Amino acid sequence: MTKKKAIIYGIIFIVLFCASLIFRAVVLYNPSKNFNDMCKNVFAPSCQAYVVQIVGEKKYDEAVMIQKEKIRQSKQILNIYKRKTTDKCLYKMTAREADEALIACIGKPKGKTDYYLLKTSATVVQDIVMDSVAMAQIQAVEMENPVAAYNTLKSAKKLLINNPYVPNQKEAIEYLETLMSQLD
Repeated sequence: MTKKKAIIYGIIFIVLFCASLIFRAVVLYNPSKNFNDMCKNVFAPSCQAYVVQIVGEKKYDEAVMIQKEKIRQSKQILNIYKRKTTDKCLYKMTAREADEALIACIGKPKGKTDYYLLKTSATVVQDIVMDSVAMAQIQAVEMENPVAAYNTLKSAKKLLINNPYVPNQKEAIEYLETLMSQLD
């Protein structure tokens, strides 16, 4: 091996090593590993009970961090469901249009899978909105930070607007707008 090849391989090794460190630090980073043992899984009922407990103890920063992580993980799950769906245009339809389109092909295996994924995605979006409202309440009332609360509600509203297949989407958007107007 020549000296030139050795230098090139050394540089490639250093670049790949640095890239793997960055990948682990950014992509594989899991903030929930720093949470209480009850919240290693932010979706567990014990974690939600823990959040209620720490809100009662006035540990609002920790409660907001847990809720943010739950929302982040819910959005990742939502993206996974959207990728697994074979008929992507369902996610651009209203809830009624999507139901009608899926009823027509419910007898087919792909139709059943798409129906399940769409309904589960709608539930995940509703869960994200509820968590956002709860987090905004803590931010506005307890932490006295209406700007953060407004931004949280704005993010939830944007999520609802981008997912028209959610049942009662318009009512939920109106509710969020009402909450946002109270923060102005």
